[in-house]
Amino acid sequence: MNIFLHKLNAHGKFDGLLTRVDSLFDKALECIGEKLPLEEINIDVIISEGDFVIPEFGFCGYSPSSGQIMLFFDLNNENLDTCLDAEFMPSLGHEIHHCFRHKGVGYGKTLQEAVISEGLACHFEVELRNGDVPFYAQAINQDMIDVLHSKMLNEAANLTYDHNVWFFGTEPDSIPLHAGYTLGYCIVSNYIKATGTPASQLWNVSANEFFDGTLLQAENDHVLKGSSR
Repeated sequence: MNIFLHKLNAHGKFDGLLTRVDSLFDKALECIGEKLPLEEINIDVIISEGDFVIPEFGFCGYSPSSGQIMLFFDLNNENLDTCLDAEFMPSLGHEIHHCFRHKGVGYGKTLQEAVISEGLACHFEVELRNGDVPFYAQAINQDMIDVLHSKMLNEAANLTYDHNVWFFGTEPDSIPLHAGYTLGYCIVSNYIKATGTPASQLWNVSANEFFDGTLLQAENDHVLKGSSR
């Protein structure tokens, strides 16, 4: 397995976290490796200071390719210390799932593909969270899910979609914060229920397969019954 952790710490600000993060990283890889073939992938995981994070956690991840993950820590966020132990493994798992998808069919360039990639990664988190669903995968109510599902289908193949709008809530009056994650989670839920295959085994499945025939009709009839807040 070639997954290495690099800490950008010339400023010394991470000194108090180094031992803790090293331990969390080793434990996370052990658990994630029970579900994904980590021996088949090479990844550099880079920890850096940054303020574009999930406020509720104090950190966040980003995977631009199959071989790189960026983990940004807001050292001034009061939630970082209290949430790090619980959230590090599922957050890293989310990004490693993206790495596998980059390596296979690709994260995707269209809205439809991004929604599925994020939905799959959220479902993989659920596998690592012993069934608990992350809050950003259940962030909108059923009526809004139905509305946004139709809107997404109308521009599913859009290569110029605004990722920040759909996933990070930069236009909350039209698309709520975390909507793309919740919508993707719902669509992938239908596929998992229909096939019985967990997200850990779906990283190389094309986004198109989540929208075919019967599954698409089921989504249109009711995207997710009784599963969202």
